[in-house]
Amino acid sequence: MVKKAVRYGLFLCVCAVTISALVSSAFGDPSRNKDIGSSQAAKLVQDTVKKYFIQDKNASITTQASEESGLYKVDVGMANITQAFYLTKDGSRIIFPDGIVSIAKLEESAKKETVKQDIPKTAKPFVELYVMSLCPYGIQAEKKILPLMDHFCDSVDFKIRYIVDVKGQTINDIQSLHGIDEVKENLREAAILRLQADKFPVYLEKINKGVCLISCGAAKLDDYWKEAAKESGIDVKKVESFENSPQALELLKNDSASAKKYNVSASPTLIINGVRSDAIYAGSDVMRQAICLAFTESPAACKEYSDITKTP
Repeated sequence: MVKKAVRYGLFLCVCAVTISALVSSAFGDPSRNKDIGSSQAAKLVQDTVKKYFIQDKNASITTQASEESGLYKVDVGMANITQAFYLTKDGSRIIFPDGIVSIAKLEESAKKETVKQDIPKTAKPFVELYVMSLCPYGIQAEKKILPLMDHFCDSVDFKIRYIVDVKGQTINDIQSLHGIDEVKENLREAAILRLQADKFPVYLEKINKGVCLISCGAAKLDDYWKEAAKESGIDVKKVESFENSPQALELLKNDSASAKKYNVSASPTLIINGVRSDAIYAGSDVMRQAICLAFTESPAACKEYSDITKTP
């Protein structure tokens, strides 16, 4: 599971024209910079991904570099997923969907990691999963934690929250990393969780299959979600009605306030009893243990171990 990568949009679909425009506006013509060459560009991106963005340092990663729009486009492959990274020709900056990151600053940021805090114990732990609805790794985190929450039943207070910035009273006043499509999907998923939560895991699976196509604009989300909802047995009209209601906007306002409270910007982020937990990056067993440690008195679900979220 990728840990810090989601903060910068790792393994999300990105359109090259957007990247090129972003770099041109920030640096002028990147082709005027010192050129490190395509081979070195591929190696630099591979080393950076391994060093800063994945926990398994022995993971198999493939890279292939080419020139595009005055940049190096480096296709990075890992675990059957391929993501295009864009690197300035002097090798100093990597461009992600939500901005430009200096490689030198990655080293500085890595030294400032927050010291882990002990999770306080409560009778009924409050577990919050923060995601972006069109983030593949956010979706994977949801798929892993939902069966676990079923296992704990009512002994845990669990919420999925969406990482947004609400600046006003309409849908156009909501900002999300992947644009208005993601804002709408956040609202729809909040509606499904409110109205037909039992259908949500199946719907999530169907959305996950097309998330990269949606992010890149190759598929229209307005059509795709309706098909996925109908196949999942979800009442589309009820979801649309709630999606456009003041109550839905209020839900995202609450999510936004909570995210700011905990300084959440990465999808996924797991908060247990008000403390950030890295367990979300380590698999279902570690998540289960982290949640069990948050109880003042362990319930039966903590004493009966079975890796219920393990998939073949």
